[in-house]
Amino acid sequence: MDHTDENTPIITLPDLQEIYEIIKLASDRGAFRIGEYSQVGACFDKLQKFLTQAHFITNQGEQNV
Repeated sequence: MDHTDENTPIITLPDLQEIYEIIKLASDRGAFRIGEYSQVGACFDKLQKFLTQAHFITNQGEQNV
């Protein structure tokens, strides 16, 4: 039984790469409060590990072409 339909949102590896880049940019620009850094960092680390294991980015955070 398939519970998906045409209105089900799909997140792709390029979408996750964009989120990764947005977090990096926001952090560089000081968009997060000091108390938020551990939560943002933990999320960023998980995303980076996922994208690295999917061979979508390198260990240095560069996108694989």
